[in-house]
Order: sequence, then C-alpha cells, then structure tokens
Amino acid sequence: MRLAVWMSGPDKLCTWFNNPWLEFTGRKIEQELGDGWMESLHPDDKESCLAIYNHGFDAREPFTLEYRLRRSDGEYRWIIDRGHPRYSSSGVFEGYIGSCLDITERKMVEFKHVEQMNFVSTLLHTIPLPVFYKDREGRYIGCNSAFENFIHIKFEDVKGKTVFDLSPRDIAEKYYEMDEALFNNPGTQRYEWIVKSLKGDLRFVIFNKATFNDHAGRAAGLIGVILDITDQKAYEEKITNLLNEKDFLLKEKEILLKEVHHRIKNNMSTISSLLHLQSDTVDDPAAVAALNDARARVLSMMIIYDKLYRSADFRNIEVRDYLVNLIYEIFATFPGRKNINIKHDVDDFILDSKVL
Repeated sequence: MRLAVWMSGPDKLCTWFNNPWLEFTGRKIEQELGDGWMESLHPDDKESCLAIYNHGFDAREPFTLEYRLRRSDGEYRWIIDRGHPRYSSSGVFEGYIGSCLDITERKMVEFKHVEQMNFVSTLLHTIPLPVFYKDREGRYIGCNSAFENFIHIKFEDVKGKTVFDLSPRDIAEKYYEMDEALFNNPGTQRYEWIVKSLKGDLRFVIFNKATFNDHAGRAAGLIGVILDITDQKAYEEKITNLLNEKDFLLKEKEILLKEVHHRIKNNMSTISSLLHLQSDTVDDPAAVAALNDARARVLSMMIIYDKLYRSADFRNIEVRDYLVNLIYEIFATFPGRKNINIKHDVDDFILDSKVL
C-alpha cells in the first residue's frame, strides 16, 4: 500500500481520498465520501476507531488509529492512520487531514511476540520453584507466583526494588556481592545462602543464576532460581547428631567389651591354672587325664573367645588360625613335650562359632 491520504471537513465527514486509498479498497470516491469509508472497516474496530476519531476532532488534537481495513481482494489488513487538524491561513478550523500505511507485517510480529510473552509468563508461573529476574542495576523486573509465595510479597511491591529494599542488610550484602561477581563474569552461578521472608521466616537455599544479554551481547540482567534446602539441612543435622550419638555408644560398647573380655579371660585362666595344680596332686591316671581334658576344653574356649573378640565378626572364626593356636596351647600342658615335634596342615576356612 502506497501512502494513502484522506481529508475531512469540520463536520467530521470525509471530503476527499487519494488514489492509493481508492486502489487499496477497490471502491470509487463517491462510495468513500462522508462516512462511507467506514463500510470497509472491520466490524470489531468501528467502535474504538470512532471514539478516538471523535475525541481528537472535538479536542482539535492529532490522533493515531490502528484498525483493520478490507482490501480490494477481501482480506483485512492492519492500517495505521495518523490525523492532524487543518486550519486556514486566517486560523479557521477546516477539518482534518490523515495519512495511512499498511502495517500488517509489523502487527503479525507484535502478535507473535505477545504469544511468546504469554507462553513464557505461563511457563514461569507453572514452575513450582521461586524464579526472579533483575536488570543490570540489580532492580527486580519480574518474578513468578512461587517467588511471591516464598517471600510473602506481591510482584507490584517487588518491581523496581533492590535486594536492600527487601532483605536485612547483612543478608542483602551477600546477594549484591554475588550479583556483581556474576555481572563481571557473565555466565552461570550457584551458591548456598539464606532467605528471610517479609514474615521473618529464615530458609536455607541454593541460588542458581544466569545472565541474559541485550542486543549488543552485553549482560543486561540476570535470572535466578531458588531451591529451598531447609528440610534437607535439618535432616543432615539430625543424621549428624545420630552419628555422633552412635560413635559415643560404640566407644562405650568398646570399653564394656574390653572389661568383659578381661574378666572372662582372667576367670578362664584361673580355672585352667587350678585344674593344672589339681592334676599335679592326683596320682590316679584316669583322674589326671580327666583334669587335663577339662583344662584343654577351657583353653579351647579361651582361644575361641579371644579370637572372636579380636575379629571384626563375632559370629565366625578362621579355623586354621584357631586350630594351630589351640594345638600349641594344649600341647603346652603335656609333660615331656620337648621330645615331641608338631606338624600341621590345615586349610583355612570360616566356620560358625556355634559349631566350635
């Protein structure tokens, strides 16, 4: 569409249209004069156009209209129409003159942009994590519903504010320091810190931030996502306390086991010594054999207990080590043992202590 021009008189009725207008609409000038041109207006745009047209006319002020006008092929095209008041050389108001251009392609781009913005807005408000974004000066320019609920503040009260307006200074200084570090080294950033809501709730969080660029490729602002780890922190503290308590109990258990081991070992050693002394006072070979056999059993129990105490597993024992030690302990109870040599060939395997 070439530049279309129209004129109207002081009565608001159109008095002239140039050829580009007539070529665009495919109508004769007689059809357009007066308010006939409105027959080509989209029905949905007539009311708003007339309101702006009449207001400008009555105020004798310039006005701008955007409306859909039917082209000669029947397609409605978006038009921008700028009207200016006309005055005679003596200053008498004579009506308006206007110029029109086809801006359909521009409007399509605008509509696409609006659709994209609506999509982004819906996406942001659907994300359950608090999301915010700031300009290069650190002023908040947007956030989602989760952020509003997390901080207990409405976006209207956030927009244009800085961290120093929303948070205690000791907390805000950390925010500012990390934001400046990110702007000075654009990219991404992750750190752990705290958030205090306007209700006074203190939460432990992880910030994930990234810069976004302007048309020249310079950092124009940042986007941040907040991950609340307060419950995780509490759980970690609980686990730490339990582990500390467990370490204390294990140490207590170790002391108790040492004491019990010492007493049992001493008692068994005493029994073994008494049996040995008793065997020296008995002449009956059968009685001596019975006493030595009893002593050997006590020694065997001592060795089993000692091995189990020193092992990591109280239920099982290494048989080879156990049998070799047991043989030498029993052998030590026999007189004339100097003339005896012991040879052993025992496979090593694990055996349940209950079997022994």
